[in-house]
Amino acid sequence: MNYPKADAIILAVAFATGISFGAIKSRDKFRSIARARRIAMAAVRRRLAMSYPEIGMVFGRDHTTVMYAVKCVIGCEHESALLDSILETMA
Repeated sequence: MNYPKADAIILAVAFATGISFGAIKSRDKFRSIARARRIAMAAVRRRLAMSYPEIGMVFGRDHTTVMYAVKCVIGCEHESALLDSILETMA
């Protein structure tokens, strides 16, 4: 399935973090890429209110991975602040 609104959010996260769109959606597990992916998942969840399974389909991940990513971002002050600034620039 194609999710153009989610892709636009992923592009905004890619721009803010300096990680490419393709890397964020890839299977790579490098720390910097995984961090950007977590932020992108949380941004999609917050902005579009998509379900965890839907977000998992966007990223090619299981819904429990998305749940964990969102929980991590909300629990980390630095990542949460970055998420807020990304969403503010998109408003």
